[in-house]
Amino acid sequence: MNEQYLKRLHAYLGVKEDYATWLENTTSDEQNIRKMHSDLGITHDYETWKAASFGDIQPVKKKESPVAPTLSESSDGNSF
Repeated sequence: MNEQYLKRLHAYLGVKEDYATWLENTTSDEQNIRKMHSDLGITHDYETWKAASFGDIQPVKKKESPVAPTLSESSDGNSF
């Protein structure tokens, strides 16, 4: 990841949220990154720009809320 570039981009865009939050939100969805590439008018192809800017990031999956076991399940997931 090109941290210096991304921090300058964060400042250039005038993002109100802090850098870490912005980065997490931006990288959590491939469409966010594609839209940014398009909106900024980047001349390099998308894959080249993404690799140079974000490195080998994988979209972060949002954590799901844990689900309480039902009355018919024990804490290890086995039925009673």
